[in-house]
Amino acid sequence: TIIFIYIFSSWVLRRVLFMRIKDITRATNRIMWRNFLLFTIIFSITGFLTNNDEDFKHECILYHYIKKGDFDKAKKVAARSLTASPELTAGRAYTLANKGEMGELLFTYPQYYGADGLLPGNKQTSPIAASTIYEYLKAAPMQGENTIDFLARAARTDSAATAAKEYYLAALLLDKRLEEFADTLPGFYNTSDTAALPHHYKEALLLNAKKNNTPLPFNDKELEAEYDRFTQLENEYTTPHVRRNYARKLFGKTYWWYYIYSEEKR
Repeated sequence: TIIFIYIFSSWVLRRVLFMRIKDITRATNRIMWRNFLLFTIIFSITGFLTNNDEDFKHECILYHYIKKGDFDKAKKVAARSLTASPELTAGRAYTLANKGEMGELLFTYPQYYGADGLLPGNKQTSPIAASTIYEYLKAAPMQGENTIDFLARAARTDSAATAAKEYYLAALLLDKRLEEFADTLPGFYNTSDTAALPHHYKEALLLNAKKNNTPLPFNDKELEAEYDRFTQLENEYTTPHVRRNYARKLFGKTYWWYYIYSEEKR
């Protein structure tokens, strides 16, 4: 009898303990899965809310260097990227103007917004406030005045800052107003002085001379040879998109490529 009771009690205890352990295991599993699901949801929401926009990141880095006055580092931000937001584009223009390199390097960066890309919009996350540029140019646009008219007025006032003149010349090039640029430039530069002329300005004058069959005001055989190589691509690659891609690969940092092949993102 004692043996029977022992065996029966042992069996009951084992069953009860087994069921409890099973319940505890199930409860533990439910808690683990619930926590895992909660963690997954929180992680997904965090990833969704985090700004993964490369342009935005570049804008923040650019703003950091501009604020520090480190324009050498600012001009290197995303220098190899083929994407550029309007805010990043305006910040780069401001950076180059502060370095005195607008006419040398502007078209080494992608330009998708024409003259409007020189000035920041009203986006709060812009790396540089519009008021900062207006103060730099010593002028502000009047109501209803478009970018190029504003810069033309700013460049021609008696107290015009040198930067305003460079911005205006850049605006003419960005809007592909080539003949107007060629007519305007002598008022700001000695166009016969090859050494003094910024590189993009020489490219634009050469392009204008070739298009309109007019004399070139300066002598630069090396630049003319480079332009001839650029125009030869039209005979070498008859398919438009293939020619455009090869031209970008070889001449993508020239004003010639911008003038012939670029498309604006309005």
